[in-house]
Amino acid sequence: EDLHWYCSGDPAAHVGRDPVWKSYAAELTELIGEKAYAELAAMCKKRGGFPLIAVHPATRAAGH
Repeated sequence: EDLHWYCSGDPAAHVGRDPVWKSYAAELTELIGEKAYAELAAMCKKRGGFPLIAVHPATRAAGH
């Protein structure tokens, strides 16, 4: 019943202060393991240094 929230097209899924890879670190680590999460975090940190090419329409609709 809450599947709509997980859809990246729903503005309600674009309101967090932190990226999902940070805010769900514990859950992701449990799911994929510490080594894989460390690699994911490193890639996300590296990507965070690049400018946005485009803003997702749902992010814009959420006011971010």
